[in-house]
Amino acid sequence: MSQHCKLDSHHFSRTYTEVILKTDGSPDALTEEELEAIFDEFGHSYHSETNAKCFNVETIFEAEVADHEAGATGEELLHMSPLMISYLLQGYCIGEASETDPQEFLENIFEKYGHDGTIPEEDFEAMLTSLSIGGAVEDSHGHEEDAHNHAKRSLKSHGNIDSITKREVVDDHGHGSSNGSKVMDVSSTCFTGEDLLTIHGVDHEIGITEEQFVHLCPSLLQQILSESCNEAHEDEPKEISPLVWLYGSVAVFIISLGAVLGGLLLPCLPARFFEKFIHSLIALAIAILAGDALIHLLPLAIGIHGHESGSHVCIPLDEELAFAWKSLATLSAIYAFYLLETIMDGGLIRNMLIQEYAYDQRRRHRSRKSTSQKELTKHTDSESVDFSSESGGCLTKYGALPVMVIIGDGLHNFGDGLAIGAAFTASVGAGISTSVAVLCHEIPHELGDLAILLKSGLKLKTALCLNFMSALTSFAGLYLGIALATTEIARQWIFAVTAGMFLYVALADMMPQITHIKNVKDPLTTFILQNIFFLAGAVFIFVIAIYEDAINFSF
Repeated sequence: MSQHCKLDSHHFSRTYTEVILKTDGSPDALTEEELEAIFDEFGHSYHSETNAKCFNVETIFEAEVADHEAGATGEELLHMSPLMISYLLQGYCIGEASETDPQEFLENIFEKYGHDGTIPEEDFEAMLTSLSIGGAVEDSHGHEEDAHNHAKRSLKSHGNIDSITKREVVDDHGHGSSNGSKVMDVSSTCFTGEDLLTIHGVDHEIGITEEQFVHLCPSLLQQILSESCNEAHEDEPKEISPLVWLYGSVAVFIISLGAVLGGLLLPCLPARFFEKFIHSLIALAIAILAGDALIHLLPLAIGIHGHESGSHVCIPLDEELAFAWKSLATLSAIYAFYLLETIMDGGLIRNMLIQEYAYDQRRRHRSRKSTSQKELTKHTDSESVDFSSESGGCLTKYGALPVMVIIGDGLHNFGDGLAIGAAFTASVGAGISTSVAVLCHEIPHELGDLAILLKSGLKLKTALCLNFMSALTSFAGLYLGIALATTEIARQWIFAVTAGMFLYVALADMMPQITHIKNVKDPLTTFILQNIFFLAGAVFIFVIAIYEDAINFSF
């Protein structure tokens, strides 16, 4: 019986082949043009399942036909038919295949997150975090935290998971009735990864299969488009780790101590090195101050280098206007420090008294080579200014200057502490870069203040004590900055103001001091040292910005 069927089947195939050959013209062979016409006619009623895998006349002839010009013989046509039927049964398209197989998208996801054909629940949670959905928030160091459960409207906070399957019926008058617990509003609910798996009936231990993930995808897309998880991540105050207070306090203490030690070492430094040392330190401070403001603080202020996901600007402005307002805050800080300097006339008074102090020190110690203080002249050659010993009227005129210097320095240090506190609250990397920037500009600044206090008649010990007392105001700024910077929006405004202060100090206060070096001794060496220190500072800030996330101490 089987043999009879086999013979009949073979006879039928032969008969069918002869019919095709007779129908299409040549009784001996089927040409490419004739097969193309068959495909065209067949294509009107055939619908493929994929455009990624296709076949055409060329692929069929390449596989089974020896002479393409002569066409396919009856024997070759017998081999072509099963191949074409196989392609059709698999849903292949007739024509040219697209460059990308849609299945590759799914395969790529499973290659990244899947293991042995399934996506485990923990990897699914990681996927949701990358999509900024799922109710998971990452802090500035990449650790997931609860993000205030009362702000998250997940299924668990609303009762049993089965409630999602029950519908509340609302009539035309707006009255609701339900045959069970109240249904959750999918459009405004931020579902956790566990919720989504439960809703779609996924076994939490086995994980998600490819078929289940295909059914999950609309839920993921809806969560992204509804932005319900973004609403859950409001900019609420976060808990400050004790390490933030510790690191900030240590940084401020080192900065304050460094300024005092600089004053103690001032008389010990050889005169021939002092001028080069000051100019080099100023160049370093300019690079670090401006670099920290432009590379670090301003991006943090406008939110393009934030350390917390899910934070939003609280003011009712779009992103473009928010940037404009924060830029205005930076500009306002520059203007405020300009007013402070102008009202106090600090630049002119400071330069005159520093020159006078250096001149007096040279006269007193000319024979003992302890005249390093003369190098405190920052803008002009002090030898060109002739201050006589009877210039005591200058002290009389500026008798209140020491008080003004201490108050101004205290306010300046308070602002520095505020910036350091906000920076350490954001991240360790931000705190380190801001602390180094403050340290580099504080040392030359404090040396200048010290010179003014000594010229006003104060003893070195008294001047150092007053300097240190004014430095203590930075601790008040530090603790206030940490207390205020518990939210992302507060840190952004502090960073905006700090960036303005840093840019002003670097570009208006310090830059002129290193651009006019023609009157200093050995200007070529001074110029080379300035460039080396400036480039070193710029590289330091850049490296801190690039590898900031790697500086990861748990807060």
